[in-house]
Amino acid sequence: MADSPQFSFVDQPASQADTLIVLTDESLKFARMSASAVEPAKELIARAAKAEGFKGKKNKVLGLVGPAALKADRLIVLGVGKRRDLKRLDWLKLGGIAMS
Repeated sequence: MADSPQFSFVDQPASQADTLIVLTDESLKFARMSASAVEPAKELIARAAKAEGFKGKKNKVLGLVGPAALKADRLIVLGVGKRRDLKRLDWLKLGGIAMS
């Protein structure tokens, strides 16, 4: 039987992650912990977001394969939209999107 995927919010360096998932709002700003985790790939993320038309809207995803600067196999940037508009159930849906 295959191991079930696990999803958690942790303060873990990107170098230890197979897949790093970070959240961003519509201003494409990351929270403090996420910002420090993706700092080495900040310009790459900005260029990829521009090329893909990713604007951090709620439930939208930007996926990058193995940014060398992060030492993670994959980087997933998950949009949360406007932070002030997030409801409790929105977090559940964002977790489901992250797992998929």
